[in-house]
Amino acid sequence: MKYSIDEIKSALELLNIPEKASLLEIKKVYKDLLFQWHPDRCRGKKEICNKKTRRIIKSYKILLAYCENYKFSFKEEELETNPGYENAVKFWYERFGDDPIWG
Repeated sequence: MKYSIDEIKSALELLNIPEKASLLEIKKVYKDLLFQWHPDRCRGKKEICNKKTRRIIKSYKILLAYCENYKFSFKEEELETNPGYENAVKFWYERFGDDPIWG
């Protein structure tokens, strides 16, 4: 399912996710918020907690759908901007050198 950029931004705001976050970070925030707003934990304001919980779950699903359908670029110049790229190249050359079979 595709979501608009406004829906994605709204989900990020609701879950208070930074501009760059890993799936593990998103999942942790999601679980923490669900724990905080779960209707069984709310006393006297179950309806508010039910609404908030539904919004949290919907936002999480929006972000997961976005991450699952995100297109990654594997062009060399874009990979080089990745901070882990240099370490991966260094690792590779330390193990295999300039062996033409690998490359």
